[in-house]
Amino acid sequence: TEMSPESSLWRLVKNNLPGHLCRIENVVGVGCPDVNACYKGNEVWLEMKVCKGNFVYFKASQVAWFQKRMKEQGNAKVVIQWNYYQKGQRVPHLLIVHGHTFLDAQEHWVPMKNKSIRVLVSEFFTEDSYCFSKPYDWKLVRKAIFAP
Repeated sequence: TEMSPESSLWRLVKNNLPGHLCRIENVVGVGCPDVNACYKGNEVWLEMKVCKGNFVYFKASQVAWFQKRMKEQGNAKVVIQWNYYQKGQRVPHLLIVHGHTFLDAQEHWVPMKNKSIRVLVSEFFTEDSYCFSKPYDWKLVRKAIFAP
C-alpha cells in the first residue's frame, strides 16, 4: 500500500529530527496537531501538511486548536511540504511556520464548503518562517522547529 503524503512527511521528519517524537492519532481531541516533539527540554506541537498544488488546507478544528494554544503562548508550528517547480523540475521544500504566523495570515484564508479553509502557501513566506529546499539541512530544520 502506498503511503499518504502526510505519512511520508511524518516518516521524513521522524527519521531526521532528534528527540522524542510522538505521532498523535486524532482520537485525542479534534484539531490536535499530528506530532508532539521534545528535544533538550524544548517541546513543540507540529501540524504536518502537504500542499495540494500551491494550497494548504486546514480544518476549522485545527484553526480553533491553534487559536487556543497561541493564546496561551504555546509552541506550535505547521510543517509544510511544498513542491516548487523550477524550470519544469520539481524541487521539494519544507516550510516551518510558527502558529502565530499561521493565524496572522487569516485575512488570506479562503473558506471552503466543509468548514475548512485553504491558504496559498506563499502567504506563509514571512520573516519568521523558515523555508528549506532539498537536500534539507536538518541541523537548521531542527533549530527552526524547536525554536520558541
